[in-house]
Amino acid sequence: MIKIEELKIPKINLEQFSFIPDFQTRVFVQYADIVEKTDVGRKAVQMLSEDPRVISLNGKMISHGSGAQMFEIKTLAMWFLWCANEYGLENANTRLDLFLDSEEVLVINALWVLGIEVDQPIILKDGYTLQSEDHMPDSRDKEYFLQSRFGHVLQKMPVPACAITERKREE
Repeated sequence: MIKIEELKIPKINLEQFSFIPDFQTRVFVQYADIVEKTDVGRKAVQMLSEDPRVISLNGKMISHGSGAQMFEIKTLAMWFLWCANEYGLENANTRLDLFLDSEEVLVINALWVLGIEVDQPIILKDGYTLQSEDHMPDSRDKEYFLQSRFGHVLQKMPVPACAITERKREE
């Protein structure tokens, strides 16, 4: 029989400042707590769990940009609550329905580029757009580049100020 005190596991202390490294991780942790520890989070999970369109996604792989992961109702609930907080409940419901009713999902592919700065998006050929980081969705990359520009990250190389994007549908 193992005694827990023999394992000598160090205790985790609370810190005054967040040392979670990036935007996406902080958002994930924040909404995971909400989904698991609040009534509104549990209600969102329950509401989604009863939707036949959501049930049909169980066991499926869902694209998340550069890869895919197994569908989880809690992750969808986290997204829904984030979207409601960012864009309002009506918009979140509309976007949720669009996702659940679609055979294809709109994604934004981005290639961050050096040496170019733009103030407004510039439409290129074949559905590509050149746009400043200000017009890019919040992400860990955008946060890192902004922090680098303001000297909050040790930087040895230049960082991009814009990206070439392409919106397309993924099946």
